[in-house]
Amino acid sequence: MLDILIPTYKRPDTVINTITKILSTNDNRIKIYCNSNGIEEKLEHFKYHEDSRLIYSNFEKSCSSIMSGLGFVY
Repeated sequence: MLDILIPTYKRPDTVINTITKILSTNDNRIKIYCNSNGIEEKLEHFKYHEDSRLIYSNFEKSCSSIMSGLGFVY
């Protein structure tokens, strides 16, 4: 199993391209995790994607101040 975490912050077009390319490999050992920091309109359709290898979710609003407090830098 290979777990892949895709960051989304301010890069929805890159995320779309990355997810599409990874899913095109047809490798069932891959699991993609993608969590957006707030609602990214361009990425919302991934919530309902039929491929079970993709798990997409998002926070209702940006949590950047919380994440920065935990040591994450954007």
